[in-house]
Amino acid sequence: MGKPWKADVFEKTFRNLAEESGIKAGDMFQLIRVAVSGQTVTPPLFESIQILGEEEVLKRINSAIIFLEPLDY
Repeated sequence: MGKPWKADVFEKTFRNLAEESGIKAGDMFQLIRVAVSGQTVTPPLFESIQILGEEEVLKRINSAIIFLEPLDY
């Protein structure tokens, strides 16, 4: 059985990742929101991720990464 694909697990995981990375949680959530939805304002982020499902969310995040890679910050 795979990992649980649940909103509360995502939120806790991303909050911990933000803290460990020294990034504000809200900033991280906004980046994820845009990658997943293509918009800056959406229904609740983690519930949206849960509804879209693992395959679709990973596809959208990978597309966002590919799009941003050529920007060479």
